[in-house]
Amino acid sequence: MACLAITGSMKSTPTAAMEMLLNLTPLDLLIMAEARMALYRLHILKQPADPKTAAGLLSIWKNVSDPILAMQSDHTTPVYNFPKFFNVVIDVDYWRNKDPMFPEDVLIWYTDGSRTDSGTGSGIYGQRPNRSYCFPLGKFATVFQTEIYAILQCAYENIRRAYKNKQILICSDSQAALKALSGLKVTSRLVAECLDALLVLASLNEVTVIWVPGH
Repeated sequence: MACLAITGSMKSTPTAAMEMLLNLTPLDLLIMAEARMALYRLHILKQPADPKTAAGLLSIWKNVSDPILAMQSDHTTPVYNFPKFFNVVIDVDYWRNKDPMFPEDVLIWYTDGSRTDSGTGSGIYGQRPNRSYCFPLGKFATVFQTEIYAILQCAYENIRRAYKNKQILICSDSQAALKALSGLKVTSRLVAECLDALLVLASLNEVTVIWVPGH
């Protein structure tokens, strides 16, 4: 609490000069950032702030609010994903010193996501069938989200094609995405939506999501 009391005059103290010399973030900005993050966590969890602290937190929110913070969060209340009707394979050794061979009737898709200075996006490429699609995702998606979104759109494309009794292989170079899809606890709306789409696809087909080396 003592820190809060001095933040108003920090800029005129030797502390500010020391922060500049050491390239440190000013303490008052750190405190405001932590308070804003706490309020945002309450917001996405749909839990009102404590009346005793709401005035202080809300005043900080109004003073340093950003339009980005008004965007819908990907966070969701935990969903527990017990039954899985599709396979997730992460096997580094599988790809060493050999090229895997798949039967001619297997449908093979590759998915990828990326983030650059100009924006983010996802893409899917079908080896069988020979199709490719790309999906621009603006500036704020994370690499993880672009990878999951690519798998989601691949599942949707296969559902749209109304495949039945097919063996479908979805290849991704993101171990983080595959581990999220194979985990028991889901806290991401996007991951939950992707799981739902994969389950729908796997209800009529044999679906495997497999890790492949990047590029």
